[in-house]
Amino acid sequence: MWFEQIFGQHYAVELFKKAFENNRVAQSYLFFGPEGVGKKTFAIALSMAIQCEQGFGVGCGICISCKKVLHGSHADLVLVQPLEGKSTISIDQIRQLPSIMYRKPQEGRRRVVIIDSMEFLEDEAQNALLKILEEPPQDNVMILLTQKIQQILPTIASRCQPVRFQTLSASDIEKIIRKRILGDSIPKAVMTLSRGSAAEAIRILEDENFIEHWNSLRDWFFQEENWTEIDRTEWISQREKENWSRDDFLLFWETWQIFLRDCLIITVKGNTSLLDFPHLLEQYQRMKPKSASVITNRLYEIERAIFRLKNRGNGPMITEAILMNWRRDIDAERSRRAL
Repeated sequence: MWFEQIFGQHYAVELFKKAFENNRVAQSYLFFGPEGVGKKTFAIALSMAIQCEQGFGVGCGICISCKKVLHGSHADLVLVQPLEGKSTISIDQIRQLPSIMYRKPQEGRRRVVIIDSMEFLEDEAQNALLKILEEPPQDNVMILLTQKIQQILPTIASRCQPVRFQTLSASDIEKIIRKRILGDSIPKAVMTLSRGSAAEAIRILEDENFIEHWNSLRDWFFQEENWTEIDRTEWISQREKENWSRDDFLLFWETWQIFLRDCLIITVKGNTSLLDFPHLLEQYQRMKPKSASVITNRLYEIERAIFRLKNRGNGPMITEAILMNWRRDIDAERSRRAL
């Protein structure tokens, strides 16, 4: 069945099971949720269920139609994404859709059009898409994928049935990873840093230097409180010499964010079973004590840094500013205690 390889999306599965049972598959859907939780995989599985030769809603995975869908060669599966070498979906790509969608399906029950993803649509392309949704052609199912529903034009969102996709549990991510990576154990750090995204977990695992890199991130975290301003400047310079990318700085801050959250749990005497990295408990406890307000402020600074990095911020500049600010806070606290 089409849903047997879907993990962690129980609401979406049940929604479409009922839709198939009642023959009430809508003409347009908006799949929204975090990156890497299976929105595109679900859309392909849904396409398979629609076209399956064993029956509407079956998705056997072995008939010719199902295999064509899985290989992306079915005549009635249209996947719209940025063209090779491009970073956006152009208005021309969207303008070509009506000439395809107003024709009868060539070999399947309905034509399935997947927009992957709405973040890539140029503004004019969104307006062109709206015109299609206002008068949707018969015998088509359009599936729009997006990470952030709030960035979609309200007039587009209102014409689609929304389907929310959840972050994945650690066990669900492990099941997905096991389909691709066999044998080796999956480090706890990978499961934590993936933040419920199977795609992110796989990306991390495919980095052959990840374990060494993560160990460095951990060691730097425990060393930072003893770094002088010169140490911090030299650390930034070394990262620049190593040509750290924006993603490298993003991983750095996301990792430290998790460490600091563990520290906050310990500081407020919370349940240590809630720690993301309980094996580091003794190292956390050996750190110089920080108040809950100091840790909270640092977490806020990291959250802002992550937001800026995701919006093309300058990694070295953002990181240096925070590290220097933390050093000044340490010096100020020492001065207060000396009075």
